[in-house]
Amino acid sequence: MTLARRYDATSYARNFLEQRLVQLRSRINDSERQLVDYASRQGIVNLPASTTEGERSIVAEDLANTNRRTRACRGRSCSCAKPSQQWRCGR
Repeated sequence: MTLARRYDATSYARNFLEQRLVQLRSRINDSERQLVDYASRQGIVNLPASTTEGERSIVAEDLANTNRRTRACRGRSCSCAKPSQQWRCGR
């Protein structure tokens, strides 16, 4: 393959990917707007995040806390007999 053909192929691919990136960014923005509208209509409350991710919903916060408790429980010998009670081990 000659240098000119390689350049043309690379240029075509770059242009295609740039256009696709613009399309995908637009779709993401539309989806985020729809999500915010839905959350507003449903009365979903968002909490400030402890990281740079923006806001977190109460459900996401509960899930994160449950995951932390589960990791803590798995990290030591858990005396809970039933899996449904293992959340208590992360106190």
